[in-house]
Amino acid sequence: MQLRTKKGKPKAKKTRTVEVPVEYLKALRRAAGRLIDPETAEISWHTVWLADPYGEYRDERDGLTKYGDIDDDFFVLVPGTNLWIVSSDLPKATFDRIWEHKWLQRRRLDR
Repeated sequence: MQLRTKKGKPKAKKTRTVEVPVEYLKALRRAAGRLIDPETAEISWHTVWLADPYGEYRDERDGLTKYGDIDDDFFVLVPGTNLWIVSSDLPKATFDRIWEHKWLQRRRLDR
């Protein structure tokens, strides 16, 4: 059911904004990274600020040098969600297995 004004126009919904500490988000991503199966992982490559791959400090950015280098990094989709985890937030064993699996797959395709 949609709320309407007296003139029949839809009322704008009030939205609530919740600020979540970056430390909480980091812990959440690391925990979610443990749910990823390296053998079936869906990955996506993106060019990111290495010091800020999720763009959490975008409002504070005042120049290209503030956050250092830009490079390609891969993100992994957490199964059953729309949450993507940057490779540095994965457990080392998961990262190593995904890297090995995807690298070998890429080399086979290049032959």
